[in-house]
Amino acid sequence: MATFSTVAGTLMQIVGIYNNCICGMTTSHWLFPGNTVVGLATDTQSDRDSSWHWNWAGYTAVVFLACITYLSWWARKFLREKFIQRVKDLGKLNVGPVIIVPPPIVIIRYLPRPQVIDRRAAIYASLADA
Repeated sequence: MATFSTVAGTLMQIVGIYNNCICGMTTSHWLFPGNTVVGLATDTQSDRDSSWHWNWAGYTAVVFLACITYLSWWARKFLREKFIQRVKDLGKLNVGPVIIVPPPIVIIRYLPRPQVIDRRAAIYASLADA
Protein backbone atom coordinates (compact mmCIF):
# COMPACT_ATOMS: atom_id res chain seq x y z
CA MET A 1 0.00 0.00 0.00
CA ALA A 2 2.85 2.37 0.86
CA THR A 3 4.52 1.70 -2.49
CA PHE A 4 1.27 2.36 -4.34
CA SER A 5 0.73 5.62 -2.42
CA THR A 6 4.28 6.74 -3.14
CA VAL A 7 4.08 5.98 -6.85
CA ALA A 8 0.54 7.36 -7.23
CA GLY A 9 1.34 10.53 -5.26
CA THR A 10 4.49 11.15 -7.28
CA LEU A 11 2.63 10.56 -10.52
CA MET A 12 -0.17 12.95 -9.54
CA GLN A 13 2.41 15.59 -8.58
CA ILE A 14 4.19 15.23 -11.93
CA VAL A 15 0.94 15.35 -13.89
CA GLY A 16 -0.06 18.50 -11.99
CA ILE A 17 -3.20 17.46 -10.22
CA TYR A 18 -2.16 19.25 -7.03
CA ASN A 19 -1.33 22.46 -8.91
CA ASN A 20 -4.45 22.41 -11.05
CA CYS A 21 -6.40 25.66 -11.19
CA ILE A 22 -9.61 23.86 -10.33
CA CYS A 23 -8.18 23.13 -6.87
CA GLY A 24 -8.18 26.87 -6.19
CA MET A 25 -11.93 27.18 -6.82
CA THR A 26 -14.62 26.58 -4.24
CA THR A 27 -17.64 24.37 -4.90
CA SER A 28 -19.89 27.38 -5.50
CA HIS A 29 -17.65 28.35 -8.43
CA TRP A 30 -17.99 24.84 -9.83
CA LEU A 31 -21.75 25.28 -10.10
CA PHE A 32 -21.52 28.72 -11.73
CA PRO A 33 -18.25 28.77 -13.69
CA GLY A 34 -19.06 31.96 -15.61
CA ASN A 35 -18.27 34.35 -12.72
CA THR A 36 -15.09 32.69 -11.47
CA VAL A 37 -11.66 34.26 -11.44
CA VAL A 38 -8.77 31.89 -10.88
CA GLY A 39 -5.26 33.16 -10.25
CA LEU A 40 -2.92 31.18 -12.46
CA ALA A 41 0.41 32.42 -11.10
CA THR A 42 1.28 31.94 -7.45
CA ASP A 43 4.64 33.67 -7.60
CA THR A 44 5.32 37.39 -7.59
CA GLN A 45 7.61 39.50 -9.76
CA SER A 46 10.21 39.61 -6.96
CA ASP A 47 10.18 35.79 -6.88
CA ARG A 48 10.87 35.73 -10.59
CA ASP A 49 13.63 38.32 -10.27
CA SER A 50 15.35 36.43 -7.44
CA SER A 51 15.37 33.17 -9.40
CA TRP A 52 18.54 34.36 -11.16
CA HIS A 53 20.39 34.40 -7.80
CA TRP A 54 19.03 30.99 -6.84
CA ASN A 55 20.16 29.54 -10.16
CA TRP A 56 23.71 30.79 -9.62
CA ALA A 57 23.68 29.46 -6.07
CA GLY A 58 22.75 26.05 -7.48
CA TYR A 59 25.47 26.21 -10.14
CA THR A 60 28.02 27.15 -7.49
CA ALA A 61 26.96 24.23 -5.29
CA VAL A 62 27.25 21.78 -8.19
CA VAL A 63 30.73 23.04 -9.09
CA PHE A 64 31.81 22.88 -5.43
CA LEU A 65 30.59 19.28 -5.07
CA ALA A 66 32.28 18.32 -8.34
CA CYS A 67 35.59 19.75 -7.08
CA ILE A 68 35.32 17.96 -3.74
CA THR A 69 34.46 14.70 -5.53
CA TYR A 70 37.46 15.06 -7.83
CA LEU A 71 39.82 15.81 -4.95
CA SER A 72 38.51 12.79 -3.02
CA TRP A 73 39.01 10.55 -6.03
CA TRP A 74 42.53 11.87 -6.56
CA ALA A 75 43.48 11.39 -2.88
CA ARG A 76 42.14 7.82 -2.93
CA LYS A 77 44.10 7.06 -6.10
CA PHE A 78 47.28 8.61 -4.70
CA LEU A 79 47.07 6.73 -1.40
CA ARG A 80 46.28 3.46 -3.17
CA GLU A 81 49.33 3.78 -5.42
CA LYS A 82 51.49 4.68 -2.44
CA PHE A 83 50.23 1.65 -0.50
CA ILE A 84 50.89 -0.70 -3.44
CA GLN A 85 54.42 0.69 -3.80
CA ARG A 86 55.14 0.22 -0.08
CA VAL A 87 53.92 -3.39 -0.22
CA LYS A 88 56.18 -4.04 -3.22
CA ASP A 89 59.10 -2.48 -1.31
CA LEU A 90 58.44 -4.84 1.59
CA GLY A 91 58.80 -7.77 -0.78
CA LYS A 92 62.28 -6.59 -1.76
CA LEU A 93 63.66 -6.74 1.80
CA ASN A 94 65.79 -9.76 2.76
CA VAL A 95 64.37 -10.48 6.16
CA GLY A 96 63.99 -14.24 5.81
CA PRO A 97 60.93 -16.11 6.91
CA VAL A 98 58.53 -14.22 9.07
CA ILE A 99 57.71 -15.95 12.34
CA ILE A 100 54.78 -14.67 14.29
CA VAL A 101 55.49 -14.93 17.99
CA PRO A 102 52.72 -14.33 20.49
CA PRO A 103 53.47 -11.60 22.99
CA PRO A 104 54.89 -12.76 26.32
CA ILE A 105 52.63 -12.91 29.32
CA VAL A 106 53.87 -10.53 31.96
CA ILE A 107 52.99 -11.27 35.55
CA ILE A 108 53.75 -8.59 38.06
CA ARG A 109 54.31 -9.85 41.56
CA TYR A 110 54.77 -7.71 44.58
CA LEU A 111 57.89 -9.05 46.26
CA PRO A 112 58.70 -8.36 49.88
CA ARG A 113 61.16 -5.60 50.52
CA PRO A 114 64.76 -6.81 50.52
CA GLN A 115 66.41 -7.04 53.88
CA VAL A 116 69.47 -4.92 54.51
CA ILE A 117 72.40 -7.21 55.32
CA ASP A 118 75.63 -5.99 56.82
CA ARG A 119 78.39 -7.39 54.63
CA ARG A 120 80.94 -7.58 57.37
CA ALA A 121 78.60 -9.62 59.52
CA ALA A 122 77.88 -11.97 56.62
CA ILE A 123 81.62 -12.47 55.97
CA TYR A 124 82.34 -13.19 59.63
CA ALA A 125 79.40 -15.64 59.72
CA SER A 126 80.68 -17.51 56.67
CA LEU A 127 84.22 -17.66 58.15
CA ALA A 128 82.88 -18.93 61.44
CA ASP A 129 81.06 -21.76 59.66
CA ALA A 130 84.21 -22.85 57.91
